[in-house]
Amino acid sequence: MNEEQVDAVAKVLAKWNPLGTAAKEVPDLAGYRIEAGDIIFGLKIRGRSLKAEQFVADVLNQAFDLSLDAQSCTPHAKEIVAILRQKGPELHMDTSMNGDYRSGTVQIYDDKAGYGYISPDEPQDKSDRLLVHRRSLRNPDTLLQQANRVIYKAEHDSKKLEEAARLYERGMWRRENCQEYPKRFL
Repeated sequence: MNEEQVDAVAKVLAKWNPLGTAAKEVPDLAGYRIEAGDIIFGLKIRGRSLKAEQFVADVLNQAFDLSLDAQSCTPHAKEIVAILRQKGPELHMDTSMNGDYRSGTVQIYDDKAGYGYISPDEPQDKSDRLLVHRRSLRNPDTLLQQANRVIYKAEHDSKKLEEAARLYERGMWRRENCQEYPKRFL
């Protein structure tokens, strides 16, 4: 991922303006940079195993509480994929991001109990599920829901003596064992 790609994807989003009249929340191009980076990062990690239009819809729906479907995102996703095929200088987002990234899906999360599990997408993962705990949620309004897509790094949880997920959110890693894309995510 490089700055030119982030700028180009942000321009695609700004031109499309999926927020419509709610665009007051995103007053200028810089407002879409976070979502642009999240789309690029997610598509590069998942590669061809992910439909670009569905991922674009997921990012924007979660970030702005929209209800876009994949079909409405198809023309814009094609523009974004074309941008990603271009090469340029690498963008170093955060030194703490170095490591083995994986993707998965929230299997179950019990808000009252304060924990749940995610299922890794990749068969080479050691565990068929990873712990997700409430203490790592940045925003108390964050809702973890079944079927949410996440990007994570597996770690050992010494208290539970099992693998736990440290999830990627908005361009930075949390120090706690896990973090999910919140409702206004990435």
